Amino acid sequence: MRIGLDGTRWADSTGFGRYTRGLWRALREDPRTMLFTGPDRLDISGTTIRIPSASIDGPHLMSRDVCLVQSQLAYALEEHPVDIYHGLYFVVPLAIREQTACVVTVHDLIFQELPKHHARQAVNYFSGFGRASCSVAKSVIVPSEYVKTVVTSLWNVPERKITVVPMGVGEPFMADGCEAGMRDEGQPPYVMGGGGVAYRKNLAGLITAFGMLASDMPYDLVLFASSTDLPLAWRKTLGRLAPEVRRRIKYVGGCSDEELSAWYRGASLFVYPTLAEGFGLPALEAMACGCPVLASPLTVRVQRGGVGQRIFARSWTSRNRHAMLSIHDGCGSRRRGECVRTAHR
Repeated sequence: MRIGLDGTRWADSTGFGRYTRGLWRALREDPRTMLFTGPDRLDISGTTIRIPSASIDGPHLMSRDVCLVQSQLAYALEEHPVDIYHGLYFVVPLAIREQTACVVTVHDLIFQELPKHHARQAVNYFSGFGRASCSVAKSVIVPSEYVKTVVTSLWNVPERKITVVPMGVGEPFMADGCEAGMRDEGQPPYVMGGGGVAYRKNLAGLITAFGMLASDMPYDLVLFASSTDLPLAWRKTLGRLAPEVRRRIKYVGGCSDEELSAWYRGASLFVYPTLAEGFGLPALEAMACGCPVLASPLTVRVQRGGVGQRIFARSWTSRNRHAMLSIHDGCGSRRRGECVRTAHR
């Protein structure tokens, strides 16, 4: 049985890229499994099929995505047919041959839940092609019960077709495999936040909160995201802070999995103030690296949250300030299990 995997997001330093790389690590030794990658030349072990570049001058990046997946990838699958094809990022080529059984992973439907914070072309693309992909797929994989509920209600996908497979951390984030922490002796301790530049990640809010708390805490703040450049929204927020506070904030973009695990390992606390999430992989990665986590009280993370994690309300009130400071007092030794998950509502 030949299996094909969508590798077009391989190089992403987001959860989508780590999902792709983690699944490929588990399957690459089987010569019957093929990874269909994008046009970039990548050093990947195992059987890979490189999809030709999508030559289209569209008004938006989504035009190239449509061409790459729905045209170029469909053609590649005709040239290299498989028995099962797994679309790892919301969609499958709708022109795929009928003999191929399709599986599609839907990570969340936040682009429909918060459409005003996404480009209209992206909302249209993922809503239209994603829903159609779920229709032709034999099975739909989602990371949480919450996403299953949303996909069932918004896309009318039958529950019997959906399988909940919670995400896990890759080898670089396991405690035994983590790199040494990034903080050198003599450097100030740091709180870490990140996971993406999207509005829903609420990292501009974290920067503002850090500015409010900086005088009460001995921490610096380290932020990470997939972009190598500091996002514009964050620059505007930073511009409103006092110069002495700005100097205590560091941005690291485009980290490899190994570099990111080292940052987690050196952090005193990982803060994840996201406003909407399908799963929340960064919080899980941080805990796997032994870092205490302070996360927003979303249903998904309350279902899955474990020791070493606290949750806080969306607005930074005095109670949340107390929660953050108490984690510094009670979890300074970084031993997981010392923190009791407490809801601040």
